[in-house]
Amino acid sequence: MHVAEKPSVARQLVPHLAQQGTQARQRGGASWQTHEFRRQWPGKGVVSHVMTSVRGHLLSMDFVGEFRKWHNHSPIRCLDAQIEAYCEDDMKNVHDNLQKIARKSNMLVLWTDCDREGEHIGWEIQNVCREVNRNIVVKRAQFSCCTRGEVQKAVRSLRDINMGMVNAVIARSELDLRLGAAFTRFQTLLMQSKYSDVGGVVSYGSCQLPTLGFVADRQDRIDNFVAENFWSLELEYREGTEEVGAAAANSAGGVAGGGGAASTGVGNPQRQQQQLGPRAVFSWKRNRLFHRVMCLALFEECVVQQRATVVKAIRRPKTKRKPVPLCTIAMVKTLSRSRRMPAKKIQDTAEKLYSKGILSYPRTETEVFRPDFDLRALIAQQAQSPQWGGFAQRLIAGDFEQPRAGPSDDNAHPPIHPLKFVPPASLENQDERNVYEFVVRHFLACCSQDACGSGVGLEVAI
Repeated sequence: MHVAEKPSVARQLVPHLAQQGTQARQRGGASWQTHEFRRQWPGKGVVSHVMTSVRGHLLSMDFVGEFRKWHNHSPIRCLDAQIEAYCEDDMKNVHDNLQKIARKSNMLVLWTDCDREGEHIGWEIQNVCREVNRNIVVKRAQFSCCTRGEVQKAVRSLRDINMGMVNAVIARSELDLRLGAAFTRFQTLLMQSKYSDVGGVVSYGSCQLPTLGFVADRQDRIDNFVAENFWSLELEYREGTEEVGAAAANSAGGVAGGGGAASTGVGNPQRQQQQLGPRAVFSWKRNRLFHRVMCLALFEECVVQQRATVVKAIRRPKTKRKPVPLCTIAMVKTLSRSRRMPAKKIQDTAEKLYSKGILSYPRTETEVFRPDFDLRALIAQQAQSPQWGGFAQRLIAGDFEQPRAGPSDDNAHPPIHPLKFVPPASLENQDERNVYEFVVRHFLACCSQDACGSGVGLEVAI
């Protein structure tokens, strides 16, 4: 008996677990599905297997009996009231399906996510199955993505459930319930007794409330900020003209101390010439002035001088480091800036591609690929692309370099990466194409070498 954390993961695991050349038989209802197949199992020969799944946490936690009612007890009683785990009505079908399969199974393999929550979900599944089959052997599969090599490796290295991780989740869940219920009941009853227009629940969350504080503080800073105009000088040189263009005074209404702003240039119409080649824009060492007349006086002095003199030229090699492997925060930040996609739309789209088996799990803090991860096989799949296939082929031919390690690793999932090549035109909509193309290009970039070049820095005086 195999149980995955989500139906989409179960569907991806079946082709890698089923014996090659055989077809898995699928059955089930709206809440659950099972996949039946045969496979060679270590020490057992060819045996029958059933793959099914849950939908995240199987059980919920709440107070026992009368402690669920708000007005029967003081909110402080929530801190020591008895708590029980129970199955919600919408999970009854999943619960009954697990017990039905467990009755005729002699081994249970858990394919839940390899983090604390996944460990706890596996423990819940174990308890539900052992209610009807006390002798069932329970093992945990340690895997990071649904590829054949990773699945086969997980089968060869099954382990027991880590009760340390399970107890950590139980403690955190109980604290969240007790503190959240106590404070929510206290402040809601207090507000309703003092203010007649408070009709709903004034909720408290140990994670949400501090985050709300950051949001409110930032909004207060924005509301109380007073913008101040500033002015700056800008010098531009255009290759192909007879001489350096006049200095320009930029008037910018913006944020004192760091805000960007649009600028309007003031130039000498008699000096304007045809722009023939590449340009170089010099920044002012003083950066900006908050006194318009003073800035205008300096501008006029530049116009009078007419020429700028190069006082220093430095040529130095430049290297742009390749990106670290992709985590969720980096994906959301980059796509929201470059494609103007809302964060929720990015995450929902990535989840959809994950459920189709196109991308790896998109909720991860990991920025490190393990040394034994078969990156070249994933790169080879992208070689057939007409857009980035040539770059992938060069990586395979010898330009490949092991991705550098980022600072974060949740030890549960690998960085976000493509699982297979899909023509972007075959995806459902532009959002899916944007997310898929970005993930692929980022993955290929982090497997390449650093970009090397050179730059020249010039310092001029007028």
